Amino acid sequence: MLKGMNFQGHRIPRNNVMITRLYQVARSELAYLQFIIESYEGIAIMSTVDRASGTVSISCPAPFSADVAELIASLGTEIAIREIAERDTQRHA
Repeated sequence: MLKGMNFQGHRIPRNNVMITRLYQVARSELAYLQFIIESYEGIAIMSTVDRASGTVSISCPAPFSADVAELIASLGTEIAIREIAERDTQRHA
């Protein structure tokens, strides 16, 4: 992927705000969730916060937050996933 480009080929401002949300999923669904998030290359990043409890963080550039929310809602029809906290952070690209 080209530096500074989003998953649809649009430019992302260099000092873009990243939105990070915490979710809880069944441990057995962690790999599936990671696979789905990664398949939307560049839309979001998932990190496991606590494997034992199934807590993950999903971060995305602010312009993609609606797309990521829609993806999570869609995944909610396949797997049990619930938001457990929210925090916004500013990061530099």
